[in-house]
Amino acid sequence: MEGCGMNCIKYLLVVFNGLFMIFGIVIIATACVDMGMLKGFSGNEPSSHETDAVLIAVGVLIIIVAAFGCFGAWKESPKLLYAFAGCLILIILLELSVGIAAAALRPQIEDKMKHQLRSSFIKNKSTREEDSFYRDFWDKIQSNVTIITITPFQLK
Repeated sequence: MEGCGMNCIKYLLVVFNGLFMIFGIVIIATACVDMGMLKGFSGNEPSSHETDAVLIAVGVLIIIVAAFGCFGAWKESPKLLYAFAGCLILIILLELSVGIAAAALRPQIEDKMKHQLRSSFIKNKSTREEDSFYRDFWDKIQSNVTIITITPFQLK
C-alpha cells in the first residue's frame, strides 16, 4: 500500500474492526450476565438460555471476523483480507436467510408464543404446589413491568 489515501483506509479498517471486536466482547459479557440473572427468573427451564447461547456465538463470530479485518489491514495481508471479505459475504447471506425464514414463520411463532403464555397464565391461577413456578414467573413479570397509561387522544 502506498500513499496517504491507502494509509487512511488501512487505519480506518484497523480502528473500526477494533471497535467491532470490543462490541463482540460487550455482547458476550451481556449474554453471560443475562444468563446469571435469568437463572433465578426462569426456574428449571433450560430453554430460557437459548437466546444467550446464540448471543455468545454471535459475539465470538464478530470477534473472529473483526480480527481478520483488523490484523489483515494492519499487516497488509491479502489472505487475511480475503478471509475477512469472505466472512462478510457469508454473514450477509446468513442474515438474508434468517430474515426470510423469520418472515415466513412469523405467524407460527406468534401462535406458539400466545399459546404458551396463555397456558402458563392459566396455571398461574392454580393452587397446586407444582404450579408455583408459574405463579412466581407471572409475579416477577408483573412486578417488573412499567405501567403505561393511554389517553383517549392516543387511541385515535
